[in-house]
Amino acid sequence: MPAPSIALLVSLAMVGADGGTLRGVVVEPGGRPAAGAEVVAASASWDGEPPALIGRALTDDQGRFAIESAGGPRGPATLWATRPGSVAASCPIGRGSAEGLASRLALGRSPGASFRVVDPEGRPVVGATILPRRVARETSEVPEAVGQLASATTDRDGRATLKAFLPEELLEVGVVAAGFGLQVREFGRPGGLAEAGPKSIKLRPVGRVAGRGVAEGCGQ
Repeated sequence: MPAPSIALLVSLAMVGADGGTLRGVVVEPGGRPAAGAEVVAASASWDGEPPALIGRALTDDQGRFAIESAGGPRGPATLWATRPGSVAASCPIGRGSAEGLASRLALGRSPGASFRVVDPEGRPVVGATILPRRVARETSEVPEAVGQLASATTDRDGRATLKAFLPEELLEVGVVAAGFGLQVREFGRPGGLAEAGPKSIKLRPVGRVAGRGVAEGCGQ
C-alpha cells in the first residue's frame, strides 16, 4: 500500500528584512497531523548560486513547526516538508502567507520513482546515492537539505526508489557513486514533465591520472 502523501499548511508571521518566525502545520490528506515531518525553508537560487537554507525544524505531535529566521529571505523563498515514505510538499512563501493567510498543498499518492544505476560496462552500481535536484513545480530547484532528506541508495541490483517526488516531476537528479564522483542526469521532455516510467542511468567513466612524483634538489 503506498505511503500517504502530506499536505502543507503555512502561516507566516512577521518575516521581513529583520527576520521573524515561520509557523505552520503539516498534515496528511485526511487532515491528521503529520508528526515527525522535516520542514525546510530555503530562498530561491540567486545569481548562479544554489538555494540558500533559511532554517529547518521537525513537526511536533500536532504537526506544528516553527522556524526562526535571523534575516528575511533574499528574494522568493519556499517551504518544503518531507517525511520518509511520503511525497514531499512544497509551498512558496508569498503575499498571502505574509498577511497571515493559510496556504495548502496536497499531493496524490505515488509508488515512487524507480531508478537503476549501472557502470560504463552495464554492471549494477551498489551504494550509489540518488539526489533530486530539479522538479516540475513552481519552485523547481530542490535545496540541498531537501535533496539529502529525499535521497535513495541503490541496492545490489543497482536499483533504488525515490518516494519523495512523483516520477513525472523529477526533471534532474544527481548520482554520487564511489569511483564516479557526482554525475547529473536530466529527464525533462518538451512540455515540462519527465517520463513516468522507470529511469535508467549509465554512469560515465571518470579519467584517472597516474604517475610518480620526483623531488629535486634533496640530498641524503
